[in-house]
Amino acid sequence: KGVPAALLMMSARSMLKSVLLAGTSVVDTSNEVTVRLAFRNYLNMFVTVWMGVLDLRTGEVEFACAGHNPPAIRRADGTVEFAKSKPGLVIAAMEGTRYKRQTLKLNPGDTIFLYTDGVTEATDANENLFGDERLLQTLRDAGDLEPAEICPFVKSKIDEFVGEESKIGRAG
Repeated sequence: KGVPAALLMMSARSMLKSVLLAGTSVVDTSNEVTVRLAFRNYLNMFVTVWMGVLDLRTGEVEFACAGHNPPAIRRADGTVEFAKSKPGLVIAAMEGTRYKRQTLKLNPGDTIFLYTDGVTEATDANENLFGDERLLQTLRDAGDLEPAEICPFVKSKIDEFVGEESKIGRAG
């Protein structure tokens, strides 16, 4: 999507981090950053964001969602599900946007998996999407992999699914 999109993403990331680290909630952070980025957004660019803060004592994750895919959660018992998440409007779309506080609970041994739409929208030679169900199955198949091993495992399954299409995309 080019240099302007990359610059917006880096600006959004930097602002989100600095505002959140200043001690505001994820909702207030999302509200503040969308105001800053929406101001004079003549190119009508936007960023999807899923941002959460985990309380290590309780396992509660307070989060805000700005048009982003819901994360997948692999429970300690091996079941995998998408987090219940109500997507708000994307960041930078409109100055008056207000995000809602949402929560989810992680238990010991649970893993949260954040991803972009590029994962579920990866397409094979027959125009089939990798899709939500294939992602959930891939995370089930990940078994007891360490968190650092899960992303490479998912990437290998996407590459396997896409096949020759991934080589064409890299060459272009």
